[in-house]
Amino acid sequence: MKRTKNINKSKISAVLVALAMITSLTACQSAPEDNEQLTTGTEQPVAETTTAATTPEPEPEPAGTTDNAQPRDTAAILQSVIDAATEILGPENGMAMTFNDPITPELSMGMLGLSTEDFGQYVTEATASNAAIMSIAHEVALVKCTDSEAAYKVRDLIASGFNSGKWICVMPQQSFVISSGEYVLLGATKTENAEAIQQAFANMFDNSETVIFYNGVEDGIAPGGGLILG
Repeated sequence: MKRTKNINKSKISAVLVALAMITSLTACQSAPEDNEQLTTGTEQPVAETTTAATTPEPEPEPAGTTDNAQPRDTAAILQSVIDAATEILGPENGMAMTFNDPITPELSMGMLGLSTEDFGQYVTEATASNAAIMSIAHEVALVKCTDSEAAYKVRDLIASGFNSGKWICVMPQQSFVISSGEYVLLGATKTENAEAIQQAFANMFDNSETVIFYNGVEDGIAPGGGLILG
């Protein structure tokens, strides 16, 4: 009886050992799959993000402007006209030394023959270039008006109101006013200077119209005996 119990215990132990071995083998076989899944999860390729070198596109130019567009302020435009006129005249016949000044409503009558009220109503900006020596009758002024209709009015007002005899003892040989669009250019100077200025302005602005409202005596004697030196 005792022997039978021992045999039964041995069989049970053998079965338990076999079960343990089967369980171990099963765990070993499944472990690589788990490891493979873990490895696969950690080794998934990461998409590389690269920033391509790009050249920034130039900002578009404001509408209506080009490389050859005229400057927008009257001082710069006026200087461009004078420089072009001087080039037309040549190095030996340049215009007088000048200085530029902005024209204010308070100065508009003396410099343009335009009343303060008319200046305030029709003009947005104006600049004048005058001879540095008062004994030379020379003035060129550029006026920017509110629109082309105002420019026509300003042109006619200057032609009728500008005082060509405002210099002491001297007078210009020619006084003229020329307009294009919203711009009006006044000139009072020697005839050859006046013609060069008119040509320079016409080359820079389309559809320019010139009104010559004063022609001095060509022999250099101004009305009243003064010499025309400008």
